[in-house]
Amino acid sequence: MKKILIKAGAILLPAAAGLSVVACGNTDEEKVVFRLGQGKGWPLSLSLQKIIGYYNETFKNDPDFLTIRFEFADDFKYKDSKGKEVKVPGHNTYSEYQLIKNVAHAIESKDNKKVPNIVLGDQSGAYILNQNKQLLDISDTGITKKSFSKNIANLHSILAGQGQTETIYNIPFDNADTDSLQLNLKVLLKMFEIIKSGGGKIEDENVDGIIKKVYDSKDKGNKLPEQSIWHALKAKNGENSKKVFDGLTVSNKTFTSIKDIRYLAAKFTDGVEIEKGKINDNTISGEVLSIDYQQSTFFKELHAKIEDKNKAIFELDKDKNVKYNLIDDADVKNKFKELWEDYNKSIKRVEQTPSGKDDKDKKVFQSMKYMFTQTKEWGSWQIFRFQSAISFAASVGAYQNKITQFTKTHPYFEQSIKDDPKFLTNNASEHDVLMLPQVTGTKDGKHKIFHEGGSSIIAIDSKNEKVNKAIKKFLKWIYTGKNKVSGEEEENWYTIARTSGYIMPLASVVTSATNDKIKGIIKELEGKLKDKKSEELMTTFEPDYFKLNMLRSAQLSLESLLNVENGNVVAKPAVTDDKSSQMSNTVLQAMIEQTELDRNKEFKAKTAEELITAFEQTKKQ
Repeated sequence: MKKILIKAGAILLPAAAGLSVVACGNTDEEKVVFRLGQGKGWPLSLSLQKIIGYYNETFKNDPDFLTIRFEFADDFKYKDSKGKEVKVPGHNTYSEYQLIKNVAHAIESKDNKKVPNIVLGDQSGAYILNQNKQLLDISDTGITKKSFSKNIANLHSILAGQGQTETIYNIPFDNADTDSLQLNLKVLLKMFEIIKSGGGKIEDENVDGIIKKVYDSKDKGNKLPEQSIWHALKAKNGENSKKVFDGLTVSNKTFTSIKDIRYLAAKFTDGVEIEKGKINDNTISGEVLSIDYQQSTFFKELHAKIEDKNKAIFELDKDKNVKYNLIDDADVKNKFKELWEDYNKSIKRVEQTPSGKDDKDKKVFQSMKYMFTQTKEWGSWQIFRFQSAISFAASVGAYQNKITQFTKTHPYFEQSIKDDPKFLTNNASEHDVLMLPQVTGTKDGKHKIFHEGGSSIIAIDSKNEKVNKAIKKFLKWIYTGKNKVSGEEEENWYTIARTSGYIMPLASVVTSATNDKIKGIIKELEGKLKDKKSEELMTTFEPDYFKLNMLRSAQLSLESLLNVENGNVVAKPAVTDDKSSQMSNTVLQAMIEQTELDRNKEFKAKTAEELITAFEQTKKQ
C-alpha cells in the first residue's frame, strides 16, 4: 500500500499514563481529551461546552466515567474536579484536515502526550488515522452504520476506506450546510431596480418564491444604507438609448442553479458603474455573490459535470489507494479546465476612487468575492453589512447575518462597526434576510450535487481499557442520550440543534416527521417574536431569538440531508490525503487572490494549465 500520510503499522505504545496520556493543561486529572479544530467561541464549541459540562457533572460517579476535557484552537480555561483553574493552550489549528494530520504525526512518532482520545475532524479523518490501526471500534455501544441515515453512513464508510462493514470509525456527528443560500432582500431589491432601468426583466414578482419575498420586504426592516456601495451603483446604459441589460431575465429559477447565479453576477457587474459623487471614505465595497468555501462550490459544479455519478475528483481504488482523477482521468481533467476558465470569466470588477483620495482608497464592486473566513470575513457578515446580495454561506451564521445581541458585541468585528450610532439602520434586520438550503443544481450539470458540511467524531484507541471504556460511555451518551441543560429533559441531538445550528445525521432524526416538527417550532417562535423591534433583539439576550436562528440553520441542513436520503441529490466522497489536500488548497489560493480588494492592476488569474501543472508536481512529491 502507498504511503498516504503516515507509515502503516506504527503503534502507539500502551503508556502507563493511559488515564491521562494527553497533556491537556496544567493538571493531573484523569480525563478523556476531546480535540476540535475550532475556536472556543464558535457555535458548536459553545454548544458542546454546555452539554458536556452537564455530562461531566451528572455522570461523575458512574462506573467507567472519566471527565471529558476540551482542546480548542485557541486558549481555554476551566476548573477541574478539585476547583483548580486549568489553562489549556490552543493548538492553533483551524483546519480539520491539518488537525488530523498532526494527530497522525504524533501517533507515528510515539509522542503520546499529543495524542487526544477523541477528535472532531473532517470526513476523511478515519481514513488517515486508520493507516496506524489506531482507531477505536465503538460498535459494542450500539453505535453502528445503522445508527445513521443510510446514505451518509455509506459515504462515511467509503471515506474511511472500510468497504462493506457495519463498523463505522468515521462517525458522522454534526451536519450543516456550509453553502446555504443567504440573501439580503434589500440589496436584491436595489439590484432588480437597476436591472429594470437597464432594460432587463424580473419575472415571478407575484409568484411564491424568492422574488416575491424581495418585493414583499420593501416596506419592512431597514432601507439600503448610504454607506453600502450598492447605493452608488447605476446601469451603464449606452448611447442611442441602448439598454445594457436588454435580454437579461431574472426569475425564481435563476436561484436554483450555481451557474445561473454566477452568470447573473457577472452580467450585472459588467453592466453597472459607480457614481463618484455617491461614494466617500465610509463607503463599503461589495459584490453580488460572496462564497465562504469557494473551492467546495467549484468542485460541486465540477462533480455535476461528470457523467458517472459514482466518480469523484479524488476517490479510493480497490486497493484503497487514492486515485487523483482530477489529473489522471482525461474526462475529469478536461471538464476541470473548462469550468476553471468559466469561473475566471465570471469574475468582473468595477472600481472608483472617492473625490480627493488616492488610488489606495478606491472602492470596489465585484461579481463575486471569495471569503477568507477564519476571523477575517464570512458571507453571513457580508449579508449583515449590506455588502452582498447573495451568499453561499455557512448556515450556522444565522445569528450573525442580522442585528442581534451577538453582532452588536461580535468579537471579530471592528469596534467602529459595533459603536456605529446608526448600527440599527446600517445593518440588516430580521426582515432583510432570507436563508435557504444549499443550491444543488448547476443548469447544465448531469446531477444535482450535495456538499456535506460538518465534522466527524474519530475515537482513538488509547491502549488503556479504562480510558477506552470512558470514551465509549461518553460517545454512547452524546449520540443516544438525553440532558436537562435547559431545565427540561430533551434529546442531545435537539440540544445541539437549538444551540449550535447543526443537525446530527441519526437515522431517527433524518426523517420528514422531524423536519415537520422543527418547522412547527420555527413557525411558533416567529409568531412569538414578530412584534419585537431590532433594538430589543440587539440590547437584550432573547433566548427564543437565538433558538429560532439556530433551528433555522438545523432545519435547512436537515432538509438537505433528506434530499440525499431520498435520492434527489448525489453526495460525492471527499477522500483526502496530503496530495489531494494540497491540490484543493492550490485551487483555494488561486481563487482567493482573484477577488482581493487590494490586488494590483497587473494581476492575472491562474490559468487551468498552470493549475494542472501544479497538481502534477504535487502528485510527484
